[in-house]
Amino acid sequence: MDHSAAARRVEQDIIRLCHAGLDSRALRVETLRRLRKIVPVDAAFCATVDPATLLFTGSMVEEIPEHATPAFLANEFLQDDVTKFVTLARAPRPVRSLYEATRDEPERSPRYREILAPLGLGDELRAALRTRSVTWGVLCLHRELTGSGFTAAEAAFLERIAPHLAVGLRTALLIDEATADPGSDGPGLVMLTEDLSVAAVTAPAERWLEEMSDWPRRNEPPQAIRAVAARLQALEQVSEDVSAQMPRARVQTRSGQWLVLHAARLSGPHGNAQIA
Repeated sequence: MDHSAAARRVEQDIIRLCHAGLDSRALRVETLRRLRKIVPVDAAFCATVDPATLLFTGSMVEEIPEHATPAFLANEFLQDDVTKFVTLARAPRPVRSLYEATRDEPERSPRYREILAPLGLGDELRAALRTRSVTWGVLCLHRELTGSGFTAAEAAFLERIAPHLAVGLRTALLIDEATADPGSDGPGLVMLTEDLSVAAVTAPAERWLEEMSDWPRRNEPPQAIRAVAARLQALEQVSEDVSAQMPRARVQTRSGQWLVLHAARLSGPHGNAQIA
């Protein structure tokens, strides 16, 4: 990583950007564009999260194929692994690379063995974007398998800008909420199969899905929908009765309105229970 005056200028530019009152998507897009000047990145994932549950509420994805989403979600919510976002959110340092966490033995990570390496990806640098103890977003930067790992200096650069990005995401939520138009749509219902693909939706749900803030637009269901359902699956692995622990996440739509997502298991007569 370049420690020159140019690198310091980029850092200050990103900090100014985070305090400029941008909306969430513009902030993430522009931050990543500037970050790439100092920390080379081949693919990236950045999501806002519900601070109360740390479930994803809106994602921005670059150069990661859609078919990999279920595997990433299963790893994040159902498997033991290093550098999980929930761990970084509570760790003394909120930024860590995969190669550092595995002591340069990435094969120890199920995410690396089963997802990253087959996609041609190697090291990843993850961050919980938090202010004090409250996390407002998460970020994961990827390098190609044939490339070098992230350096300690690159991790330190990300750690310096992470709290500013968290403030920017928090501010974006408040600005969007203040300018939101009240909506008239009622509750919507989305039915998911066990692999978290959509089986059926009601008409109000279709309208709400159009409003949810993944970017760029993809053919798969929004990450927020899949995340809350994946949390339900994780709870089911450790308890037979999860009725008192219904997963939920608060999600802000592109128009600034707030939705509350809940996930519950439906029972069917033929054993084909789906997630609602």
